[in-house]
Amino acid sequence: MTAINHGLTGVAIGIVLQNPLAIPLAFVSHFLLDSLPHFGLKKRNKVFVIYLFFDALATFLLLLWTLFISSQPVLLSACLLVAISPDFVWAYYWYKEIKYKAEFKSYDNYLVKFHARIQWFEKPVGIIFEITWAIFMSIIIWKPF
Repeated sequence: MTAINHGLTGVAIGIVLQNPLAIPLAFVSHFLLDSLPHFGLKKRNKVFVIYLFFDALATFLLLLWTLFISSQPVLLSACLLVAISPDFVWAYYWYKEIKYKAEFKSYDNYLVKFHARIQWFEKPVGIIFEITWAIFMSIIIWKPF
């Protein structure tokens, strides 16, 4: 799942629950979303880097909104950050792929192995589900405002 969708989901959870219990639920939502069919690019090329840039930019803009415009900046930004946090580990493995010039498939801890295993459908056509999910989460987020 794209970072923006993880972030939107985390923020939506924070808005719906409006209490600190939303933070661990936002974290769990990451793994639930990754188990659904979603967008993915297997090749780490220029297109992948451009995709990462725009996904990160959209997520950063959402973070700015949670911090400066939302009614609950601490809760919503915390939900957003924990919802995207499991994907930070992939930066480490991508670095290893670049350094050793080979795709890295051996993960060193159980959570990372689990995280990789649940992503059973990560293909370009998954963008249809991603867009649908983003629209649905955006409706939840913007409706209260």
